[in-house]
Amino acid sequence: MVARPAGGAMMFARYGRFLLAGIGLILLGLLTIPPTVDHARTSIREARAQRADPFPSGVMRVGINPNNPPFAFYTPQGEMIGFEVDLAHALAAEIGVEVVLVPVGFDALFDALTADRVDILIAALIADNFRGTRAELSQPYYDAGLMLVNAMGWDAMRDVAGHALAFQLGGTADEVARNWSRRIAPFTMLPYETPDHALDAVRLGIAPAALVEASAVAGYLRAHPDWTPDTPYVVNQPYVVGVRAGASAIRREVNRAISALYRTGQMQTLIERWL
Repeated sequence: MVARPAGGAMMFARYGRFLLAGIGLILLGLLTIPPTVDHARTSIREARAQRADPFPSGVMRVGINPNNPPFAFYTPQGEMIGFEVDLAHALAAEIGVEVVLVPVGFDALFDALTADRVDILIAALIADNFRGTRAELSQPYYDAGLMLVNAMGWDAMRDVAGHALAFQLGGTADEVARNWSRRIAPFTMLPYETPDHALDAVRLGIAPAALVEASAVAGYLRAHPDWTPDTPYVVNQPYVVGVRAGASAIRREVNRAISALYRTGQMQTLIERWL
């Protein structure tokens, strides 16, 4: 007697050739997808990549106020130089784009931004002054606030009470000192013509402390390297980059570049060179 195949084997023998033929057709179809489909997928990927590129032209246009030394100013030869000029070039190098400097007066900075004449603003913008405007703000790149320069270990307004405080007459420190005089116990106010004179008063023992802008303190200490007072910030005034509202990709890239410049020490080099 000849053994008959089991039911499953009989089914495969009967229909298997149709199944194999179907699989073959599917594979053949996959191998013959029109190239236009592949091209379309590539185009979509490229379009997405282009949208993600904050500077698709490869150029970053930077609005700068050239009337604000040492941050930005013109030499007698007509060249724009300064801390923020060098910062613009450093940010562009970190991002991997070319930079075009666009001189803009302070009052016209945000008009230039909203009119798309510039991509970003690097112009001593104080963060608190521009919150709520039609612009996005980067993380701070420099704190131009006031330092309480002293050799007493002081680090706050309250420490000045009952003592003397030197500062520049008519400047921001003058305004802050007079505000302090209404908030703490009386202290002697010693106004001077320049920040350097106020710092001289502390270094020479005429006053226990001086309230001076950070950039002036840095320059003075470079000129007097043997003097090492305490220099805590008591008023913060962070400078930020302005970015057009909605241009979050640009803001993120600028923030990344600022962080990188601090991490590598390049930012400190620029600060020490100019401020």
